[in-house]
Amino acid sequence: MAIAVIPIKILDLGLFESGEGKLAANRLAGKYMSREIDWRTIVSGTVAFAGLVAVYALGSQLDALWQKALLGMTVQTWLVLFCFNISHEVGHDLIFRRRPQYDRLNKVFGYFMATPTLLPYHAFRETHLDHHRNVNDPERDPNHWIVRGSLPFVIFKIMTVLVGDHIALARYSFRRRDLKIARHYIAFWIGSVALAVALGMTAGWWNLLFFWLIPAWMNYSLVFTGVAVIPHRQSPDAPEKQIMKIALLPQGLQQISTVLHASHNYHLLHHLYPRVASYHYPALAKELYALQEDPSLLDGRQAENPFADRAAAAGRIAGAATGEDRIYAAQ
Repeated sequence: MAIAVIPIKILDLGLFESGEGKLAANRLAGKYMSREIDWRTIVSGTVAFAGLVAVYALGSQLDALWQKALLGMTVQTWLVLFCFNISHEVGHDLIFRRRPQYDRLNKVFGYFMATPTLLPYHAFRETHLDHHRNVNDPERDPNHWIVRGSLPFVIFKIMTVLVGDHIALARYSFRRRDLKIARHYIAFWIGSVALAVALGMTAGWWNLLFFWLIPAWMNYSLVFTGVAVIPHRQSPDAPEKQIMKIALLPQGLQQISTVLHASHNYHLLHHLYPRVASYHYPALAKELYALQEDPSLLDGRQAENPFADRAAAAGRIAGAATGEDRIYAAQ
């Protein structure tokens, strides 16, 4: 009996981290850079949040606990994951362009999308940008705590990551002596607890459990598995240079994977180009793979992007290696 083998392509992003490959990839990525206001992400995030509310309301009408559990651990968990992805993009200022007049809008929308995830947005943004600047550095990467240790210990940390991450956030705030992070963190939890109590008293405690708390917990575990452990667990005891390779499945399977992962299956591509919105990852990955396989495609590609010379020369789309995120993280 013949066994079907799924053809998998490997995109080596390391080819685009320096030299001519970097310049060529920057020209491609420039086409997908966020320029002003990303209405597509605003609309999709708002729809996802409305979906969360609708599932909560509809699920509250179900009688059997197993029905509530099934709906909450599938549909609701995915919607929470999608909301996390939107808050993550807000953290990189992809929704509203980096201008002073948009700063308040970014913060409001970030908190709005992060609330279902039980993730304090401001603390997340600070630690996440620090993670980009210090990937796999055991001393300075705020997310490195979860990839250290034996595999059973890492699995335990994944299952309890909601608690572990909040402990890590508190330590991060204390270590940096950043009262702003601490104030936002405390305010977030006061608001979240108040909202949870209100929902439990009005809509029922089982509904609170199955349509918010469990989906948020599962989202936390899924996110840290997909964006921390799998891509960044290189060597738990002696971290080495990040391996910048991602697997590309056949088109149909890749599309399904992208939907189920809310685009986090392209996490390392995001590290290379954090200024590109996640819904552009499939197209950008396809172009980079074509460039990897046939470098002759470099010829004439620059003409497609009027921002290419400026962006490549300034190095502003080179991702976490630039100082752009440093400037805004300090604000």
